[in-house]
Amino acid sequence: MARLLKVTADLPKKMSQAPLSSPLIPQTLKQHYLEDGEYIIGKSLAELALPSEFLVLLVKRNDEYKKPTGSTIFKKGDLLVIQCDDSEILKQTIEFLTNGMRVKAG
Repeated sequence: MARLLKVTADLPKKMSQAPLSSPLIPQTLKQHYLEDGEYIIGKSLAELALPSEFLVLLVKRNDEYKKPTGSTIFKKGDLLVIQCDDSEILKQTIEFLTNGMRVKAG
């Protein structure tokens, strides 16, 4: 049916390669790969009580991207797509995810 209506045109390649950041979107997307021994492994998103400025947008597991929920349990090899526009909160939270130690700001 789509061919009959001629609506099967592919999106231009430029659109698929567009950057994730722009002046209109101040936040920065980062990635964090979970390695063996990291504190976060085996824990749920809800029990981590992450700062509100630190958002786990997607989890890539087995070549699939999924939106995490509070019950998502993190596993070795997961790739987290993170949004955080505060570099200090980003640094401190990644440190917490890695070794479980919270660093107090200030």
